[in-house]
Amino acid sequence: MDKDPILLRLFYAIGFFVVYRLLDVVVVIITIVQFAHQLFIGEPHADLVVFGRNLAAYIAQIANYLFWSSDEKPFPFSDWPSVNREESH
Repeated sequence: MDKDPILLRLFYAIGFFVVYRLLDVVVVIITIVQFAHQLFIGEPHADLVVFGRNLAAYIAQIANYLFWSSDEKPFPFSDWPSVNREESH
């Protein structure tokens, strides 16, 4: 994969940083919903567990791009990370 010119990478980095900050809100919402589900149902919501693992992998992809640990741009420029349901337990 060819490296992006430095100014283009800066543009992408700013965009991914904004996405990263917005995901803070998503993480808080998922945490609250999972806590409520655990409190009232007695177990975490299985689909949210899987989504949370995928989201964590996506956040890691963003961080790796921002830290220059990777030149691969995260979703939507690559596939959404996918964790199998069996791996989530």
